[in-house]
Amino acid sequence: MKDWKAELDTFFQLREQQEPHHNQAQSSDGATAIEEFMGTVAVPAFEEFGAALKEHGCRIRLRLGDSNMRIVSEFAGAEEFDYVLWAGTSALSAELRADGRRAPESFQNAKGNSSIADTTTEDVVQHLVDRYIALTTHVAV
Repeated sequence: MKDWKAELDTFFQLREQQEPHHNQAQSSDGATAIEEFMGTVAVPAFEEFGAALKEHGCRIRLRLGDSNMRIVSEFAGAEEFDYVLWAGTSALSAELRADGRRAPESFQNAKGNSSIADTTTEDVVQHLVDRYIALTTHVAV
């Protein structure tokens, strides 16, 4: 029987020797700009927004991906909000599910752009609140 872990370790060691330079910008601790944004801005924003929804009786599911953060909210047993924020190399985009279909959403921070470097936790929370209210008001009508 093969030692799959050793085989996988060898594969990655060889790959690192062949491709020593990664395309993504690295911070001093080795994290990419996307990872840093996700950990310091997106995750806290989604957690803060989710906690506020829970206070009003919503059931929340959060999911962190490599370059995205997703929140799904249910109220009174029905899914009412499904939103994904995507972090690209330097800019943000979003996706909202409504009426069973996913649709691209634009993202703009307080400075009027979608730059990761210019986006704060407050920008993300405000964007989530705006989209949530707009979607759930539309659904309730």
